[in-house]
Amino acid sequence: MSKLFGPASAKQKMILENKAQILIIGGAAGSGKSYLLQLMPLAYIDDPKTNCIMFRRTTPQLTGQGGLFDTARSIYNELPGEWKPRFREKSLDAIFPYVDPETGIPSKTGRGPNGQIGAKVKWSHMEYVKDKLNHQGLQYTFVGFDEGCQFEWEQIDYLISRLRSESKYPSRMVISCNPDPDHKIKELI
Repeated sequence: MSKLFGPASAKQKMILENKAQILIIGGAAGSGKSYLLQLMPLAYIDDPKTNCIMFRRTTPQLTGQGGLFDTARSIYNELPGEWKPRFREKSLDAIFPYVDPETGIPSKTGRGPNGQIGAKVKWSHMEYVKDKLNHQGLQYTFVGFDEGCQFEWEQIDYLISRLRSESKYPSRMVISCNPDPDHKIKELI
């Protein structure tokens, strides 16, 4: 029997149903912001052209016990077998099974008729401002920043320019944070 993943409160439901191109979510420590951020790509995995990326400022925040990668793995490993992704530890990504665009059914082999792979979710750090250039020329369907106020505005702004993809879904960015009164994010709010 598969688990059911969904909102634990009316506020979380509102966040998951929101379709804003740029969404900023806040809440106290332990309110589930990071967890919600890991649920969001699941709405896009039926399109093989979906490309998602999740950011924390440093690698230890991604890979440490209970970090974003651990959280996502615990969620995604509970999906029904035909929807479970392959995790690649060294590249910190998950590749979902290819889904036939006509039938909406995941491939039993995980690959499409011409060897295509399915939707991708990647976890990455952006410790230094110059790390934004690692994403030059790339396209994302979904960009998630966990603890957005830990990033320089220049990094977030640059990733806004990467919000484009061939996915059937409109590209969007979700930033979780506890707003810092001196951060540019406050102006967006």
